[in-house]
Amino acid sequence: MPLSPCAEVDETERPTVIQIFELYVRRGLGTRSIARTLNARGILKRGRLWSGQAVRKVIRDPKMMGYVHFDEVAYKASIRNSQRPKHRQARRPGNHDAIVSEEMWNKAQRLMDAR
Repeated sequence: MPLSPCAEVDETERPTVIQIFELYVRRGLGTRSIARTLNARGILKRGRLWSGQAVRKVIRDPKMMGYVHFDEVAYKASIRNSQRPKHRQARRPGNHDAIVSEEMWNKAQRLMDAR
């Protein structure tokens, strides 16, 4: 299988990722509100301001719960750049620690799908 179970998770962003999921799942804030909150707190994403889209990407990324994603359909069809969203691709356990629990990640996915 061509899947490499390693992922690049920036450990310095762990506290921010936890805040994002807490604000989204427990406080019910939307992605743009979370971006505004992080920016107001002076928390930057690699030197840049947060956007709603950047927050959405964090919430949808399976790496946050310790998994890597892989589009098996695209691979079998020899498509190099998958157009399928990460959260809809196959997942495998990665070689990195989860930042949020699978339960928290799944709750966030259900909330996002419902919005």
